[in-house]
Amino acid sequence: MDLETNFNRAGRSTLENQLSTWFMRRTAVNGVRRVASVFAAVATDVGGVRSENQDRLAIARIRDRTGRAFILAALADGMGGMREGAECAATTLACLIGGIAERAQASDVPRDWLLHSASVANVRLHAKFKGKGGSTLSTILASGTGDVCWLSVGDSRVYVTEGKKLTQISVDDTIAGQLASPAQLGPDHSKLLQYVGIGESLEPHIDQFQITVGNSILLTSDGAHYLPSQSNLFGLIVEHAADPGTCVHRLVELSKWSGGADNASAAMVTWEAGSGNETRQTLPALEVWDPFGELQILWQVSPREAPQERVAPVPPPDMKRKPPNKQPGSSNKRRSRGGHKVKPKPQPRRNDSGGDEVPQLLIEFPNKKGT
Repeated sequence: MDLETNFNRAGRSTLENQLSTWFMRRTAVNGVRRVASVFAAVATDVGGVRSENQDRLAIARIRDRTGRAFILAALADGMGGMREGAECAATTLACLIGGIAERAQASDVPRDWLLHSASVANVRLHAKFKGKGGSTLSTILASGTGDVCWLSVGDSRVYVTEGKKLTQISVDDTIAGQLASPAQLGPDHSKLLQYVGIGESLEPHIDQFQITVGNSILLTSDGAHYLPSQSNLFGLIVEHAADPGTCVHRLVELSKWSGGADNASAAMVTWEAGSGNETRQTLPALEVWDPFGELQILWQVSPREAPQERVAPVPPPDMKRKPPNKQPGSSNKRRSRGGHKVKPKPQPRRNDSGGDEVPQLLIEFPNKKGT
């Protein structure tokens, strides 16, 4: 069964559609947002050469079926020179965030949430662009206890700070990155070996670690880390920034001051006591922040089958709607005791993914202050 067949069967959930639309809204060419409630910040800048910003990044707070809160940071860089880079990046983030939020209601394995959602994004893009459009992806998912799972595809990076030490824990999916000797290689060796949307050959890098209080996780697109990483400026900025907001703002400004050859984006989460600990909600809740605004969604989850223990880096399970069982001779019409016809109760509409589509509460705060 090919990827496109699986894509058509899986469909897009209402939540994924809402997120995709939100990430494709018109925004300024640059923005910085501090998210004080989760000790994080995100920043992006179009640079001095590109006409469009094809980076998309966000911080999200997601709750599982027991009410536990998880902090998600994610960055997607639409591939320059390929079709619809901004759409590819927005789709990647929408699939990732929406998929994790829904998957968290049926499974207790965050690693599987990441793998499954990245695989869905890969299927979506390959089905539409046939490998001629794609996006990088770097993301981390942290529980309230400091357990962190990270995933990366492409050359967007994941760094971790330990005291004053900055360490790249992701591996660039380029020849230079695989050989760990970029200074000795030519420009052709910086081309991507894989990306979200490549198809069945996708093999995301994924691992786990424990973060301690006071340390930080940093995500960057190549526009933010490529030039500065050739000197010590990159590490010095991270070391001396007073908070995540200052750090990410300085990183994208440095890229712009250095010529702004590409879109530059950065996201930072600092782990502090109480990070991720939030009061349990009665309904699944999703909070998302990007450099330009805030989105809050409450929704009701339809019953879904528990995910399989092994999640392949390709299509999601068959979620096509099946017709309801109907007994022979039965009828949808009901009658009252007096023989009068009683109209059947209206049934909720179905969405493409097979779940009941119920009204959702969606609140956007474009320029909310104090975060």
